[in-house]
Amino acid sequence: MPTDEQRGTRGPAVVGERLHALLERRASGAEAAPLETFARLLLHRAHDYVDTLADEEVAALVASAFRFYAAPGEELRARAIAPTYVTEGWDASVSVVETVMPDRPFIVDTIQAALEAEGVERRALLHPILAAERDLTGRLISLAPSPSRA
Repeated sequence: MPTDEQRGTRGPAVVGERLHALLERRASGAEAAPLETFARLLLHRAHDYVDTLADEEVAALVASAFRFYAAPGEELRARAIAPTYVTEGWDASVSVVETVMPDRPFIVDTIQAALEAEGVERRALLHPILAAERDLTGRLISLAPSPSRA
């Protein structure tokens, strides 16, 4: 179990100094600001499962999710992973389901219902709603909180 010093701050004051420093080491140049914004929005209402992780694990979780989110590609993407230190920079005792899609009514409820129908137990839900600008190839240009959720 991580100590209070290892865990850092979650909730509204999400990206504490220690987590900020860990994220800075994972980002370079133009990627640093969007990664910081992504971390703040992803972890804004996070608790329970994420609070059990050490800061290094949270930084790796955020960086992995950001790479998936920021990657050029289709507007609608999904992946299910079993994170390991080798593949994602952190070991998880859970599987992770990630989606990238435009916000729409009932999408979270629909995904949760589909997982429940398959007998998948949800341990945590991180659901940021982001305003992203992408270039013609789908590369992330900028990232901010969604104006409708700010």
